[in-house]
Amino acid sequence: MTDKMLDYQMKMPLKNGGTLTTLVFEHEPQVTWTFQYRYRLTDPESLGQARMVNDLRFVFAYVEGVIKGDLTLSMHVVIPERLGKKYVAGCDISPGAKTFIQFHYRPEDEGYRLYKIEVGARKVLNLDELDPNVPVKPMDFPFPVPDRIERAFEGEVGPFVLPFLASDGETREFHFDDSILRYPPKED
Repeated sequence: MTDKMLDYQMKMPLKNGGTLTTLVFEHEPQVTWTFQYRYRLTDPESLGQARMVNDLRFVFAYVEGVIKGDLTLSMHVVIPERLGKKYVAGCDISPGAKTFIQFHYRPEDEGYRLYKIEVGARKVLNLDELDPNVPVKPMDFPFPVPDRIERAFEGEVGPFVLPFLASDGETREFHFDDSILRYPPKED
């Protein structure tokens, strides 16, 4: 017997153009799912050169077969034409070239609600701390970021749905269940 942790990784291409990566940790009853999609906005006149790239990742963990903790949607948006303007210690820090954003969702009322947004190294925006009497101006953002992740169908069964923008300009969806158990856990 060995003390080493054995990790298994499985990657599956999805019909919607994304990829599902599943990580299995043998030392604990946890399975991490990562949906990934690379959005590319190309300019036909520039022979397919990308004007914008968004590496989208949606990550969550099943513990003992049931989703536990936050769901995290992250986007690493790069505008290639802005790259290469400023370097520090060999790292490209060109203004406006790269942005990393994380959206955190937590369980609430038969779904998941957006409660925290992190943009790069800036201050974390905790939506629970906002004054409900002050209107929030929606930002112009080309990618879908729902404030709630809900089931595809009305009721308590069926998959949850997270929309994302595909490179062809169409909105597609990641589908996932709140449990990967073959049989539901017995209630105590």
